[in-house]
Formats: sequence, structure tokens, C-alpha cells
Amino acid sequence: LFFLAQTLGLVLFARQLSEEGSSGAAFANLSALLGLILSAVLISSADLGLSAMAMGDKGFTAEALAIAQISVNSGASFGIFFSLAFGLVSIPMIGQASTNVKKYIGYALGVLMTFFLVTELFSIETGDIGEIIVWLGASLVFVAAGFLNLKEE
Repeated sequence: LFFLAQTLGLVLFARQLSEEGSSGAAFANLSALLGLILSAVLISSADLGLSAMAMGDKGFTAEALAIAQISVNSGASFGIFFSLAFGLVSIPMIGQASTNVKKYIGYALGVLMTFFLVTELFSIETGDIGEIIVWLGASLVFVAAGFLNLKEE
């Protein structure tokens, strides 16, 4: 539920930044589309996982294991879609920033998502601590950007 709320927030934020003629509007639109794809991946993966558990309860063990494997592996692209969607929204954040704080938040999000994309693409293990730092950092930066945007309006 947390990841779904985060991706839906991304879509709303990206749509807000995608006014025609604004700096980075095309990247914001692409980010919104990737956010919708990411939401669909999350929903379908969760649905398959719940279906596998229900089948296992009914005694269909082999079928449940097959569906569980599909559920687990369907989320393999999650990190790549996540880093691309949030990384792309950092471009209009930087281009449309009205204060230096907003610009720095956009840079911070861009750097975190670039690091996340590289580690996902090349399967670099950062350990649990590294992953927690990237996830918490990205979440905090994105929430701060949302609050600053709301405060301005």
C-alpha cells in the first residue's frame, strides 16, 4: 500500500509539473506514464501473490508455487521503473524551481535515483543498509518536495 500511494503521488506531482511550455514538461509526462505502469506492476504482483496463497490454502500446492514464482519475478523490473519514474520527475523539479531549496531537492532526488538505477541495472549489492538509505532518502526528498509545492500554492 505504501508503494502504491507513493507512485500515485508521483503521478499527481508529475502531472502538476507537466504544464505545456514549462521547463521539463515532457519529462514530467513520461514520469507520470511510468508511474502508472509501476502502479499496475505493483497491483498485479500483489494480486498474483494473494491468489497463490489462496490456492495453497485449497491444497493446490504445485499451482500455488507456480503463481508465487510469477508474482515474485513480475516485480523484478520494479526498481528500474521506480528509479526512472522518480528520476525523470527530478528534471522538471529542477527546471521549474522557484527557490534554491526546491532546486537542491530536485538534484538530491536525481542523484539518489541515478544511484538506484545503476545499482538495479548492474545488480550491484549495496546491502540492507544501502538500500534503506536510498529508499528513505528518496521518500523523504519526495515528501519534502510535495510539502514545498503545497506550501507555495
